[in-house]
Amino acid sequence: MAITATARLDLAIFDAADIEKVGSFYAELAGWDVIRNDSDRFGLRTADGQEIEFQRAGPRRAGLPGQQHPQQFHLDLQTDDPQARAERAVGLGATRLADGPTWITLADPAGHPIDLCQADGVGPVMGLFAVTTRPATHSA
Repeated sequence: MAITATARLDLAIFDAADIEKVGSFYAELAGWDVIRNDSDRFGLRTADGQEIEFQRAGPRRAGLPGQQHPQQFHLDLQTDDPQARAERAVGLGATRLADGPTWITLADPAGHPIDLCQADGVGPVMGLFAVTTRPATHSA
């Protein structure tokens, strides 16, 4: 039996070796406000008040998750033009990983996977649609 819970995200924190680089990447790509920038954390706030922070940690490998490098969770960002935003993201230091029917998957400069999801009428500031959890292995 599947259980679905709905809640509003208050704060998601990601590890990154260079918190200024990855935090500035999201601020520039998504149009989010920088609300914290100190020696240990770099924080952003979306237009609707959700917050993302990057805390200083060791480097990670860029790429899609798998058995050797399982994924904990990733961001789904809404945009009215995923193709144009993906090109901009690559220009800001992202790596393009895969294309889906209504999304493009990239790795941010720290190696975290992100999906740019099609959503009409979003405007110039990208929305944080979801923080998606997907286990490394699925059981039948």
